[in-house]
Amino acid sequence: MNPNPFIAMIVSISMCCFVASALGGTEEPRTILFYGNSFTIGIGSAEAQSLGGVPGVFADLVVAAGHPEPNVENAAVSGQTLTWHLANNTDVITNPVDFAESPGFQWDHIVLQAFSTRPTHIGNLSQFRADLLALFTEARNHSPSASAVLYETWAREPGHSVYTGDPPSFPGGPAQMQQELRDGYELARQDVDAAFGAGVAAVAPVGDAWESTNWDNLHATDMYHAGPRGTYLAALVIYGTVYQSPTFGLPKVFAGLSEQEAAELQVAADLILGFGCGAAGLDCNSNCIPDVLEDDCNDNAVPDDCDIVDGTSIDCNTNGVPDECELTEMGIFTSASPTLSPIGADNNQSHLIRNSPIALDNVTLELTIRGDFDAVDEFVDVFVNATNVGRVFDIGANPCPSTPDEDQIVISASVFNAAGGGGDVLISLISSGVVNADLCSPPSSI
Repeated sequence: MNPNPFIAMIVSISMCCFVASALGGTEEPRTILFYGNSFTIGIGSAEAQSLGGVPGVFADLVVAAGHPEPNVENAAVSGQTLTWHLANNTDVITNPVDFAESPGFQWDHIVLQAFSTRPTHIGNLSQFRADLLALFTEARNHSPSASAVLYETWAREPGHSVYTGDPPSFPGGPAQMQQELRDGYELARQDVDAAFGAGVAAVAPVGDAWESTNWDNLHATDMYHAGPRGTYLAALVIYGTVYQSPTFGLPKVFAGLSEQEAAELQVAADLILGFGCGAAGLDCNSNCIPDVLEDDCNDNAVPDDCDIVDGTSIDCNTNGVPDECELTEMGIFTSASPTLSPIGADNNQSHLIRNSPIALDNVTLELTIRGDFDAVDEFVDVFVNATNVGRVFDIGANPCPSTPDEDQIVISASVFNAAGGGGDVLISLISSGVVNADLCSPPSSI
């Protein structure tokens, strides 16, 4: 399986409100038991732990989507394998501690997350499969209609020692580790279905969703636990797997996440779960990125490239940015260089403007300078690309002033456009040969 690549392309967004489907009044709260370890608890993010880890975030998403609040039992114990749970933690199946069970209650779903290397060649794949099936069997004995949700974990972050060691445990990098995890959880799913019937088990492809983002800031600082973004994505995928619903438009839950980040992760979850491009709303250019996540510089709720294609906006320099967005509210395009230092003979400076718009009126270059410019033969010639557009600081400048001197050049639109307007423009500042770049302290600058 090749995970779908997801590339964020966001400058600003106008978020749509999530509207839950009409769910009817007869839906009952589901009971869900989570087995796992620190990857379920949310260790790696203090905010995730404060929210109740993956089970807590999952429950918040369920309620936000309009479903009844689920009865969730978090039976995860940090550092433990399914072998340990099988030997020490099965009482919770009949006696949950996180909610008050009703007489004769039944589990609807058992979420099973194994030790993060257990399904790989450096773990014990056969033991993982046997333990998962045995632990689910214990739950199934209590709740004959329960389904198994296999919480597929993720590879270590690129650069982790499992890839860089001598020898590396996974010479193929994160792709190799994720493939082994994917294969292991799929085998475990097949084991459960073979024992209890087709469709009883489903893999929640959390690790695949992580991989589809190219591991985009999902790990904690230890390079293997989840940070806030990773925990949120895990909860989204598990929600989508359990409720068979797309996640786009659900709340961000984490205070530290932006609406933009949450929307990106929702799209990643929905694509990996197979809900397709349409699940996330309008997609005018059919690129599987929802319109609300595309660049929309004119804030008309239509992606810039669609504005250009349908003729709503003009893009005279074909740089993909509507022309109206390359002007400020005052109708002026501005570009400021950093302080360039030093300036003098053999110390010329320049400033590159990428994708400059075509000038519709005069272009003004405003310059400030501090240097050796107090004589008539001390000046700076200004070039736009290869075109000399004028001379500055040839009259009335001061030597090394405490307040920099100012000067400007006004260039006609026709001259600027002929020199390169509408494309990359290099402003070159060439001082006369007698200017001493080292005269001033602090150094000269322009």
